[in-house]
Amino acid sequence: MKKSLHGFSLVELTVVMAIITVTAYLAMPSFNQWRNKHNVETAVSTLMDAINFTRYTAIETDSTITLCPTKDHQTCSTQWQGAIMIFQDHDKNRTINDQDELIRIENLNLDGFIKSESWFGSNRYLQMTPGGLTNNQNGRYTICPSNGDEQLARQIIINRRGKARLAKDWNQDGIVDGSQGNPVSCSSTSV
Repeated sequence: MKKSLHGFSLVELTVVMAIITVTAYLAMPSFNQWRNKHNVETAVSTLMDAINFTRYTAIETDSTITLCPTKDHQTCSTQWQGAIMIFQDHDKNRTINDQDELIRIENLNLDGFIKSESWFGSNRYLQMTPGGLTNNQNGRYTICPSNGDEQLARQIIINRRGKARLAKDWNQDGIVDGSQGNPVSCSSTSV
């Protein structure tokens, strides 16, 4: 008895590889869209938690607490994409000195950018007072994906009382409406 071996021919293998390649190519935009959305949502959740934690800690410790982006875990920087720190800032100078205490470091891991806009200046940090109020820094953080797709953008709005909320899409056009009622914009990467 002779046993014959059956395998794939080169033509069959080429057809299967072509089908896999086309399927992967068609699925790539959906995957990238999902990845961008997930990346923005994760950054929004982390930043919202950090803002609420900053306010809670300021009230609990009866001291000024600063939240800001950082590159060296000692001083505030201007780029919100990477690490952010929360610290007790006794002299309110946005730098950890001898009397200050680092409370928490978070990483936003954002493959995009955050526009920080304060209605009382262009502060690149957020300070909460012992009463849980902002230090005259109510404003908004617009979180944008790397591709600038405004349908994926989100905005955190902070009022004078230190309360943070997410902007909503009131007119149902697929883009959240910011604090002024206008759709959020990712057109500028200036942060």
